[in-house]
Amino acid sequence: MDLPEHLTASENELIYDINVSENDALRIYYNEKANCIITRSIGFVYDAELRTFLNQIIFFLKEKNTNKLIVDLTYRQTYTDEDQKWIDTDWFPRALQAGLSFFGYVIPSDLFMQLSADEILVKQKGSVNVIPFGNLNKAVEWIQIQEKV
Repeated sequence: MDLPEHLTASENELIYDINVSENDALRIYYNEKANCIITRSIGFVYDAELRTFLNQIIFFLKEKNTNKLIVDLTYRQTYTDEDQKWIDTDWFPRALQAGLSFFGYVIPSDLFMQLSADEILVKQKGSVNVIPFGNLNKAVEWIQIQEKV
């Protein structure tokens, strides 16, 4: 599998890019027009590399002074049970504390990843506006009209 192309440079500034292997990568973009962070996790990345990536998301939410995040899970493989628990109990509370209010995500193509994402995100409803999308363009359209709280 080749890594997917980067998001359009004129709209999205690449602010974090790690190729973990020839098939696995972690990318973070900033879309100035929508004032949001967009992430793309590709393949199966877990443990310390995944946690560093997720912590960078919080860093960039603060640095860019935004409360909007889109997570593109199109190319993501499932989380480990340990990573899923860490996201629930550690990462999400810190992301909310950093101001995360609007969370769009692109539904993954992998069925097991869909179930993993649903399990994590259903617990967050009520604490953040979580909306699933079939593609990234629809997620950006939605998040662009959300106002900073």
